Amino acid sequence: MHDDKTAHLALPLPHPGNALDVDCLRLRYALATLDSKVAALMSALSADDESLSNVQEIIKALKAAREDIAALDSLIDSKVAALTAELQGEISHLRPLIYAGL
Repeated sequence: MHDDKTAHLALPLPHPGNALDVDCLRLRYALATLDSKVAALMSALSADDESLSNVQEIIKALKAAREDIAALDSLIDSKVAALTAELQGEISHLRPLIYAGL
């Protein structure tokens, strides 16, 4: 039996090499699991919980700031690359002095 799983929820996936009676049970389990996950999400979205509201606001703010976060990430990458190049230049410059002292 092939035991392939989905990437995120690790739900069982059918496989052409599996017997139909095996995959039928695997699909039944996957659908029941998805049903419970969707029910939990729907319950969370309809809840009037202050802490949940705060989390939803944070998620909205992060989504709105997605471009800014990407720009900062890119800036950090370029700064790290520049510092790495600068350090490599310094090491190359100091290497002859270090070897001369040995």
